[in-house]
Amino acid sequence: MSNSPIFPTQNPYQPSTATYAPSTGYAAPKLPTFCLVMFILSLVFAGIRVPLVLMGVFAWAAIQPGPDEAAVYASVPFEVLSGAAIALFGIPGNIGMLMKRRWGAVLGILTVAASLFSMAVAVWQLTLMYPGSNNPAEQAGFIGGAAVTMVIRITLIGLYAMAVLKFQQWLSSVRPTT
Repeated sequence: MSNSPIFPTQNPYQPSTATYAPSTGYAAPKLPTFCLVMFILSLVFAGIRVPLVLMGVFAWAAIQPGPDEAAVYASVPFEVLSGAAIALFGIPGNIGMLMKRRWGAVLGILTVAASLFSMAVAVWQLTLMYPGSNNPAEQAGFIGGAAVTMVIRITLIGLYAMAVLKFQQWLSSVRPTT
């Protein structure tokens, strides 16, 4: 018997030659990257909605409208309701889809519907707030800002809806319904 170790000593200047046994466990299929990004982004936006809705409720209860704001003030309950629906459906729906659960897609579709309702309320509010002045620069700025905002919102809602549909297709291909 010799006094040599069972394993040869490792040279610190030589790359490791360690080998690992192949995995025999089940590897869960990965969520498509587009879906992953959109669900995380939507989860962040829905999380931001929570304090905004709370501030909207408190402002609606505390502030009495002046004579010029009475028409816009009538739209506030619908704005608060649509924002609350986005948060209530969006947060658990996105978490569910990130966890690869079928029920998350149902809440995702409801989030799309709530977002479209929110857009309709925004258009309603824009028609009420359109400047009645004859200043063309003010009117152009109002219309330009509203148009850019609407294009961004429509794009985000459309991309999110596509991600939910892609998630449903992916889920059906990974776990066929029985």
